[in-house]
Amino acid sequence: MLLSLLLACGDTEPVHTGAAEADADTDTDTDADTDADTDADTDADTDADTDADAVAVMVNEVMAANTGVVLDDADSPSDWIELYNASSSDVDLSGFGVSDDWTDPGQHALPEGTTIAAGGHLLLWASGKPKTSSSHLPFRLDASGEGVGLFTPDGDAVDWKVYPSLDDDTAYARIPDGGEDWQEVILGTPGDANRVLTLETIELISEQSTWSYWDTGEEPPEGWMLSGFEASSWGSGPAPLGYGDSQSTVVSYGSNSSNKHVTVWYRTTMTVSEVSASGAYAGTVSLMCDDGCIAYLNGEELYRQNMDSGDINADTLASSTISGSAEDTFYTYDIDVSALIAGENVVSAEVHQAGVTSSDTTFDLILSIDTVAEK
Repeated sequence: MLLSLLLACGDTEPVHTGAAEADADTDTDTDADTDADTDADTDADTDADTDADAVAVMVNEVMAANTGVVLDDADSPSDWIELYNASSSDVDLSGFGVSDDWTDPGQHALPEGTTIAAGGHLLLWASGKPKTSSSHLPFRLDASGEGVGLFTPDGDAVDWKVYPSLDDDTAYARIPDGGEDWQEVILGTPGDANRVLTLETIELISEQSTWSYWDTGEEPPEGWMLSGFEASSWGSGPAPLGYGDSQSTVVSYGSNSSNKHVTVWYRTTMTVSEVSASGAYAGTVSLMCDDGCIAYLNGEELYRQNMDSGDINADTLASSTISGSAEDTFYTYDIDVSALIAGENVVSAEVHQAGVTSSDTTFDLILSIDTVAEK
């Protein structure tokens, strides 16, 4: 009996100990499984969120023939690709590829730390000069049409768009941002919300406009090309101005027909609206000029016709004599209108003879600007 009780008691402890170990194993396994499942779920959710956000980034606009209406961060007329983040979260694009070659998705890997804000734009210059900055791509775009895309670091396509043949300074864009519809847009809106723009040419100075003139043969007073200059002592009249032919306004060549004044100076003012000034991106000047002319906008040179480069003065002769039909022909040139401001602007010109015995001189000028506005 005593031996039986001892054996019974001896069996009891191992059974109790085994149960505890089983419970411990069960708890350990359960915790491990729970942690593993939680971590896996968290990682999966995080990856899913990241993937979902990345898929919301898309090619939003391209320009493949930028002639210089927009300059990149190196002041060059580069083509561009614009990405847009349609999600409500910032997206990290570190290591993502941008390419115009489907077979080479990693043609340009975006550098570490590249992010695109929620609802934001990322502008990349297709300059073919990747060393210029991190926003420059190692390829240029084909104006006859091709595909461009965004790829994951693993080479999977996030978005790929084939654009058609595009004219100079015309973008191909989703309207609105992130939309399914694409449109050709004059000038485009790089790095800004996509919208349809209209182009308008405005003639600021017309043929036969009225000009003030200084015909003394001596240099005009300082500041004659700028706004606020007092020109009440100058002569005034409609163009064409000059002498020797059928000019509307006759200017003086001095008292000696064998030693005429070489130069006559002209100026006129115009008022430009804020919309026109801010929207102006290019312009033209048309000159009727016998013999040589230099035109200015607010003191900044626009163009010189039949005049040598370098400094000039009242006695500087034109490069050559203008005669025949060329005397009353307008010649048109593209100009930089960055000097244009809202409010009063001054357009001025100086007309030089090719010789002091010249029988005639003529001047008239037309100034137009190209402006862009939202449709």
